[in-house]
Amino acid sequence: MLAHERQCRIPRQFNTDAAAVLPIRSDHILLTILIRNMPDNAILYSPEHSIIDLTLDTNSISITNPFNNIVLENLKRLREHFSGRLGKKVLAAD
Repeated sequence: MLAHERQCRIPRQFNTDAAAVLPIRSDHILLTILIRNMPDNAILYSPEHSIIDLTLDTNSISITNPFNNIVLENLKRLREHFSGRLGKKVLAAD
């Protein structure tokens, strides 16, 4: 697992009862991709030995990771759709 390789820890905080959130109604495939990719990206873009926080609330899931060396140009592009690793564009399948 990527967290083990990069020696990262992922503490989980549940601010609500699971029954208040589950079942989640969504596209199963897209939700699976989201749940897999969010922690992987947080681990990948964090320094080794980082702590990545995973929080579940009634209306949200948040993953917070440290990253101190962000380049201003990348910060400007942070919210671009399908912006890939190291600023390379990744094509989306329609």
